Formats: sequence, structure tokens, C-alpha cells
Amino acid sequence: KDIDDVEADCDGLVADGRFVQGRGASAWPDGTLSSRYRFSHAMHREVLLARLPSGRRSRLSRAIGDRIRTAYEGREEEVAAELAMHFEHGLDLPAAAHFRALAGEASAKRFAQHEAVEHFRRALELLSESDFAASDLLEIRIRLASCAPLASVAGYAAEELEENLNRL
Repeated sequence: KDIDDVEADCDGLVADGRFVQGRGASAWPDGTLSSRYRFSHAMHREVLLARLPSGRRSRLSRAIGDRIRTAYEGREEEVAAELAMHFEHGLDLPAAAHFRALAGEASAKRFAQHEAVEHFRRALELLSESDFAASDLLEIRIRLASCAPLASVAGYAAEELEENLNRL
């Protein structure tokens, strides 16, 4: 659908008042101005997602991820965790692994070490589930970036840290 038609549909749901709330407008980094909405309750979102066929849900997640990536080009770190989630649900595992790594790096910069470690662990899992040409370089990047957060969380003598370093 055209974006104006989608916003009109959402405005109709807001007027109904049961399922969707308006949240004002949002300016994206690429200059796009759009209305924002949210479900009145998380259950409404879950029911809607559960009713979508898995293939359609996957395509929608990938399309949302592509749109966010385009809007935040050059600033992907700001929304890396969200992008990782969309591409993971969209079954684009190489992109999901890349954005998990980026989210881990962003978390480490904020000294959110536990969060960084979880992003790096998931990025490595995603890499192991997919095969694409640049996976070796991405794995090295992830393993190097995860050393300091992993040492902080698990300790310098941690077996996981040793294994991580041995894989480099």
C-alpha cells in the first residue's frame, strides 16, 4: 500500500481507540517524516503476528529492516539491535550477524558489557547457521571486539575467552 493509505488506516484504528495509539510524528535521518503508532497492549501485537503466515511475516521483517537501514545509512549503529532483530526474523542471517556485531560494538562503547557479550554470542551463532563469503572476516571482527567485554563479564581466566582467542 501507499504510505498515505497505511497512515489513513492507522489513523482509523487510533480513532477506534481499542488497538492502536498515535505517538506523534517522527523525522528519520534520511529526511522522511512519518506518523508513529503503537499497539495499546503487547498482546495485540502478538496476536497480529501470530495470525500472519510465517513467509509473509519473514518478508515484512526483511522489508522493514531494509527501510530502516536505508533511512539510517551511515548511522546504522544507532539502530543496530533493531536491524539485527528484523533481519533475523526475515531470515537474512548474514545481515543479522553483521548488525548483531554492530550492536555489540555499540553496547561495548556504552560500557554495557553483558549486553555486548550477548550480541556477540548471537552474532557468532548466526554465522555458524549461514554460509556466506565474508563470514571469516566478520567472525574475526566479532571475536576481536568481544575480547574486552567477555573479559569484563566472565573474567580474564574464563574458558570462553580462551576459546575465543584460540579461534583467532
